[in-house]
Amino acid sequence: MTGTGATVERLWAAGALLGESPVWSADDARLYWLDIKGRALLVFEPARGRCWRHPLPVRTTALVADGPGRLLALTDAGLVALSPGAADGAPALDLDRPLAPAPFAPERGVRFNDAKRAPDGAVWAGTMDDAEARDLGRWVRWAPGADRFEPLADGYRVTNGPAFDARRGVAYVTDSARRRIDRAPGWTPGALAARRPFRTFDPEDGAPDGMTVDAAGRLWVAVWDGGCVAVLAPDDGRTLARIAVPARRPTSCAFADARTLYVTSAAVGLAQPQDDDGALFRVRVDLNTLLTPER
Repeated sequence: MTGTGATVERLWAAGALLGESPVWSADDARLYWLDIKGRALLVFEPARGRCWRHPLPVRTTALVADGPGRLLALTDAGLVALSPGAADGAPALDLDRPLAPAPFAPERGVRFNDAKRAPDGAVWAGTMDDAEARDLGRWVRWAPGADRFEPLADGYRVTNGPAFDARRGVAYVTDSARRRIDRAPGWTPGALAARRPFRTFDPEDGAPDGMTVDAAGRLWVAVWDGGCVAVLAPDDGRTLARIAVPARRPTSCAFADARTLYVTSAAVGLAQPQDDDGALFRVRVDLNTLLTPER
């Protein structure tokens, strides 16, 4: 699928119920992501055009790169190390030695959702009501070497993001249930206390889900029920571009380089899922054309 300044290619009809948390690993030139509801780790190796899927023993909702051959994973047990393994070898989750326990009681119906590493090395993670009905979600922070998460902000329903603009010194977090992206000055433990609404989506436009920031500070947002990735200006949140994606429910996105964006998607909740729903996509981007206003 081709649009002005972007070419969209479906790489794998993975059938993910809830594909999320794409992480590009430059160390082994692979993309890792999760099927949260399918309890699986998914891997794409572009050099060989190979894809594979590994079952996971526990619900795992987000990944964070942590050096060669190693990821950090958010699970119901807490933050743990994950060794992804090869196509013919199962991944290893170190559930017996969590780096930090889950900061919630699973019996209340709360779980982790999205997470990213901030520029200072800390991991920001969001929790949420699994039924998406109550405002039980919060943002928490784990600093390397700490034995627990520390709270950042409460009152969220469906946490997504986060994303960080190191050059401008700002952090973005999302409450997808409210269709709102918040912006905070920095990523210190107290930053979210000073957060302000950055952009609210209209109901007909879909809901902001996972997101990332490019080198120029533009915010790239996967739009659930919007069938697109929206590119937002860092100064005022206006839409600079919309890249149509064949999936109805894009969930998140990650850059491998300045011109290559990977987009995950979900099939959950759709009455008649198609091959594009739950698939992995690659977007080849020409920023000069994509972000040039039409005359």
